[in-house]
Amino acid sequence: MISLMCPESTRQRLLGLCETRWVEKHDAVLSFVSLFEAVIAALEEIQDNGSGESSAQANSLALALLSPAFLVSLHVAKNVLALTLPLSKRLQSSSIDMSAAMDDLHLVQETIQNDRDSATASFSKIFAQVQAVANKMNVEITSRRAGVRQQDRGVALENPE
Repeated sequence: MISLMCPESTRQRLLGLCETRWVEKHDAVLSFVSLFEAVIAALEEIQDNGSGESSAQANSLALALLSPAFLVSLHVAKNVLALTLPLSKRLQSSSIDMSAAMDDLHLVQETIQNDRDSATASFSKIFAQVQAVANKMNVEITSRRAGVRQQDRGVALENPE
């Protein structure tokens, strides 16, 4: 399924999410993002050809994975993990150069601060990635339903971004 859906991918299966090794966590999330279309296709195949229980579970999982909230969270995580990957590799290497690790740390902090300072532009880039995936998967990104009385924000939500 992966070779059909993602022929350019060097990965042929998903990686487990390792809680203790950050580099492996980076790899797991990044490989999940790169194989996302194949995962959804596999779930759709199970929905169509699976037994009642497995079909229902595949449907539930596909709905969760294709929810706008999950897509945004996944792409935010991908972007943050892409920033911290060099630092994680340096910190997990067998011969740690603390000076270089501190330089990497300061670079990550500076980059995140710059993203926070220009949050609208930074999020617009992420949202464009989410929108591209959503368009491929025929998912409409919509705003959440606003309550009658908003307590936390004074801004009406019309734009899903």
